[in-house]
Amino acid sequence: AEKSISGDHLATVYLDTKSYFSSVMAGLAQASPSITAALPSNLADKIPAWFWMSVRAESNALVVDMAAPKPAGTPGTSDRVSTLAPKLPGSTVGVFEMHDLGTGLKAVLDQLSNTPSTKAAADQLRLALASLGGVDNLVGWMGDTAVVVTRAGSTVSGGLVIHAPDAQTASDRLAQIKSLLVVAGSSAGLTTLDEQYNGTTITRIDLTQLMQAAASQATQGSTLPFSVEGKVELDFAAQGDVVVFGVGDAFVKSVIDTKAGSSLADSGRYKDALAMAGSSNAGQMYVDIGSLVDAAAAMLPA
Repeated sequence: AEKSISGDHLATVYLDTKSYFSSVMAGLAQASPSITAALPSNLADKIPAWFWMSVRAESNALVVDMAAPKPAGTPGTSDRVSTLAPKLPGSTVGVFEMHDLGTGLKAVLDQLSNTPSTKAAADQLRLALASLGGVDNLVGWMGDTAVVVTRAGSTVSGGLVIHAPDAQTASDRLAQIKSLLVVAGSSAGLTTLDEQYNGTTITRIDLTQLMQAAASQATQGSTLPFSVEGKVELDFAAQGDVVVFGVGDAFVKSVIDTKAGSSLADSGRYKDALAMAGSSNAGQMYVDIGSLVDAAAAMLPA
């Protein structure tokens, strides 16, 4: 583990993951034998053998490095510079990005199919997805995917961005998703509306009735209050080779409006963070803590 990270450091964390997992499973087997019996017998082979983390000082920053060996059978991923950062607005204050989501989802389903204890459930899932076009059609097109949070003044928005192989694929897959949502939502009283914005069609689904019904159901027999105030809407659009989903239209429109020179990739804080953490990776999480603190302070009473 020590060999995985070189150089001086301020602090380290080491965990013998295999031994710890074995200890936890031994205790669980005594407390709940039925639970452990239902788990895959090769579950221990799916976790890293060890975990290592170090904290080091670099210039005016603290840099955290983490390492773990890849378990056998883990889907391969390639390090590269983010394809989404140039498409996200400069107002982005948080992003969790994973590369090659579709490949990873298919690999997980394959592993479940090859595990005796989960094979039946995986086969049922494949059968259900076949009626919707199959696994490859539904998730195979999904490339780099990110959960994003943006801030404009005191307004915080967010959503999901998925990179497709090309603009035509993004448009086709979004049309398919829209059709599925419309069909599924018709029985629940959901309404849809298309809006033209800067040459892009934004589809809006009103989820208010559905969320209010869920809130009502959740509070039946419960002493905890749960209510839905105002409208709850899901907006989505295809912008070039990316598909964008947002709660409300603010986030979707901010992605549509993003131009070269004003994106997250052009942000000084983002570029400084990548310079220290490494711009080429298999996934990344970035948080602009200063902006989030400012946004929280703006919502507090004087």
